[in-house]
Amino acid sequence: MAIGFGNLTTQKNSSSQTSATYTHICAANTSLLVVRVALRGISATPTAVSVSINGSAASLVTGSLVTNSNSRALTAFYILPNPPAGSLSVSLAWNNTANEISSALDLTGAASQDLTSQTGLGNSASVVLSIACPQDGLVLDSIDANNDRTFSPTDGVIPHYTSLGTATGSSDVSHCAGYRGGTGTLSLGWTISSASNYVYSLIAIPAAAEPPPAGGGGQFLYFFGDR
Repeated sequence: MAIGFGNLTTQKNSSSQTSATYTHICAANTSLLVVRVALRGISATPTAVSVSINGSAASLVTGSLVTNSNSRALTAFYILPNPPAGSLSVSLAWNNTANEISSALDLTGAASQDLTSQTGLGNSASVVLSIACPQDGLVLDSIDANNDRTFSPTDGVIPHYTSLGTATGSSDVSHCAGYRGGTGTLSLGWTISSASNYVYSLIAIPAAAEPPPAGGGGQFLYFFGDR
C-alpha cells in the first residue's frame, strides 16, 4: 500500500514559553498523524516534550529526539495512529522556556509500528544523513538551526517547507522539513545559508500491509442436513 499525504499545518511561537496549542484539520482516512517539533531554549536546552492530540497522548518516535547544547536546540517526531477526521487540537509542552515551531501532517497508507530513526548534530553550512527505508516506505526529516537561516534541499529531499523562523534574534529558531520515498538506504540533506549549530532528525515509516481481498482466500464449510 502506497503512503500518501493529507493535510499539513505549520505553527510557530516566539513568545518564549513552555507550551503551545494549535488547530489541525485532519483528513479522512488518515492512518498516521505525524507531529514535528523544533525548539530553541532561551537560557537552557529543552530536553523533554509531550504532545497530545485532542487530549490523547502522541508517542515519541524512538530515537528521534535530538538536542544540541551549543544552540539550546531540540527537534523530534511524535505520532498518533488512526486519528479522527476533522478539527483536532494539537497541544505541546516542554521543560525549559523556548521559542517553538511545529507542524502536523496526515499520512494515509502508513504503518504505525516498526518506525526507525536517525539523528545528527553539528555546526556547518550543510548536513546529510542516511537511513534505511523499507519497501514502499517514506522518510521524513526535520532540521532546526539557530539564528535566522534559510535552507535549500539536497540529496533528493522534497520540501514540505524550507524556512520557518521565529525571528527573535539571539534565541531565534529556524526550521525546515521534507521527505523522500523509496526503498533501501536513502540520504537526505540540506544546505544552510551560513554555518550554524543544528539538530537533524529522520524517521523511516513503513507502508501499511495490504488488506486481504474481500471474500478471497478463505475456507468455506458446507453442511448438508438429512433430506
